[in-house]
Amino acid sequence: MKPNRKAIVLVIGFAVAAVLLLLLVSAVIYTPEYMIRVLTNGESKVSDHSFFPERTIEKSDSPYSYLYKNEDSLDEFLISYESEGESKHASLLNLLEENDTASMIVVHKDIVIYEKYLNGYTHDSVNTSFSSVKSLVSLLIGMAMEDGYIESEEQAIADFIPEFADTAFEDITIKNLLTMRSDIRYVEGNAWFSDDAKTYYYPDLRRLALEKMRIDSEYAGQFHYNNYHPLLLGLILERSTGMQVADYFQAKVWDPIGAEYDASWSIDSERSGFEKMESGLNFIPIDYAKIGSMLLHNGSWNDQAVIGTEWLTRSLIAPAPLPPSDVDDDFLIDREVGYQYMWYSMKNEAGGHDYFAAGKYGQYLYISPENNVVIVRTGTDMGEVDWWPDVFRQVASRATELNPTPPAPEIPCPLDGTMLYKMPTRAVAITIDNNGSAQPQTGLDQADIVYEVPVEGGITRFLAVFFHGEADAIGPIRSARPYLIDIAREWDAVYIHAGQSPQAKTYFSQTGIAHINEMFHPAGFWRDKSRSAPHNLYSSTQNLWEEIETLGLDKNTVPKGFPFRAEGDMAKGEVATELSIPYLYSKVSYQYDEATGMYLRYQFGKPYRDLSSREQLSAANVILQQVSTRAFDSEGRLEVNLMGEGVAILFSDGRVQQGTWKRESVTSRTIFRDAEGNEMMLKPG
Repeated sequence: MKPNRKAIVLVIGFAVAAVLLLLLVSAVIYTPEYMIRVLTNGESKVSDHSFFPERTIEKSDSPYSYLYKNEDSLDEFLISYESEGESKHASLLNLLEENDTASMIVVHKDIVIYEKYLNGYTHDSVNTSFSSVKSLVSLLIGMAMEDGYIESEEQAIADFIPEFADTAFEDITIKNLLTMRSDIRYVEGNAWFSDDAKTYYYPDLRRLALEKMRIDSEYAGQFHYNNYHPLLLGLILERSTGMQVADYFQAKVWDPIGAEYDASWSIDSERSGFEKMESGLNFIPIDYAKIGSMLLHNGSWNDQAVIGTEWLTRSLIAPAPLPPSDVDDDFLIDREVGYQYMWYSMKNEAGGHDYFAAGKYGQYLYISPENNVVIVRTGTDMGEVDWWPDVFRQVASRATELNPTPPAPEIPCPLDGTMLYKMPTRAVAITIDNNGSAQPQTGLDQADIVYEVPVEGGITRFLAVFFHGEADAIGPIRSARPYLIDIAREWDAVYIHAGQSPQAKTYFSQTGIAHINEMFHPAGFWRDKSRSAPHNLYSSTQNLWEEIETLGLDKNTVPKGFPFRAEGDMAKGEVATELSIPYLYSKVSYQYDEATGMYLRYQFGKPYRDLSSREQLSAANVILQQVSTRAFDSEGRLEVNLMGEGVAILFSDGRVQQGTWKRESVTSRTIFRDAEGNEMMLKPG
């Protein structure tokens, strides 16, 4: 019997019409934009940070760089793992290469000991968190509690989302969301009517959470993984703080941890602008590791307290693994893993607990407190590894056995000889007031070099040069003088001042020297109201370096420096443990302290201390440079000749050397030579 071609065509036509009708109805129910996203993009991808619009999270104002001591022996470390239930073994490097790993970073005792980028990824490649971001949402809830926006995790979500008052959702608490134990219905799957697809692709996630959720009482308080939970927590954060979640994250986490790179948070759409709370943080992996380091240090990192230990104690580690009877999800059964406030935890080989954030395709942030280890693994897929935390547990234990020591700094600072891990970018030279109303000053104890120079009226001013030294407050800052500019030029420093003499103004206009005048660029400066103007203007090294970048000034200039003696080498010359400098209105002296090897500063016979640190000012070397000066106007302003040559005296290691100084031009360094014509060698420090 021949097939009825008309019947077949008719059936196919009906099928096509039915599918089209279903898609049309679905577009009405779920919005056309949603259906287009689901049908065109399909399954979520690691490249989806390019698919969704995003909100930028700016890098830190105080970036932190890890020390490195690569332990290449970890490449060959033999790992035991399971693949589809079968026990296997492989070297760590082979395991990573063959199982879709994008990055693997191991930090032990705050030192990066292992860093690999594979399968086309590099250090600067953007990675997406997927569900590992949920653990960071938990941190944000704790921070909002510390900030007073939320009273307790026991609060009902209706306290923040009044749309849920007098509904089946009103008794759900924040804790229910954090522990994945609400009765909110959640159906997994890839089809457009599944909640996985809706919570990932819906173009208005606020509306989805507020209008499309349903209750399913069959869960009965069981653990049930649910992507509506982070959406609701995002709404609570947004409404309680009055900030977009990405902005709150930048202020509370990304900036304090010292992120070196911008991150972003994918948003549902430009129109809605709500963060994809369930999956959408995009980052450079080395910065993700710093979140783990902060947690490893009980909430403090980069010289900042980021989050309190009370929340960490409650949120990170579950008291016991989830029993099979309490789990409504397959992926945690038989894993001996606990789930607290969106953090997983399990016992480690040292007898304590490790905890971790986990996301689709094997995105992990793993912290092992007993081993002092943080591990980041990102990937394009899980590969054939059933359970990556078993791999991390072995690596953390091995890292402890290696016990690397911090590498020694190897780069000498050209200004003071201190050994550094990396060369700074550009010096700043700051005019510091020394009027009686300005004393004591702040920040001089952190400068690399401090010059004390006479000015009009019989007083002196300081010029503090910062290259690797850092200070949170420096001042009081005063006006420019041409000879102070000349000193700044010696170090190719950006000159910092507030106002200038007429001669200095002319000098700036004729030479185009890089400088920042607070009177025209007030950003980064502040007034201390406890002191009277003009002796109350301050800034910080961080503020000034940021302003250098904002103004587009060259920030990649390394000055030529002094020669320094090797460690342990003593200065030449006769013993001299004290020197006095009889300025007109201040009797300054320095006394050598044999215990520290430093010269301590005194004024009128009393220790001269920094206002902020209360430390007595000290120096490894004191150089007296005799120059010619003359007053040239009715204000008594001075001309100080720093070009040419003259007498110089070096005090170092409790000894004194007579010598000379010579400077050939304003762009050259002053050379100090001893009586035999050899360049004087300074003590580092």
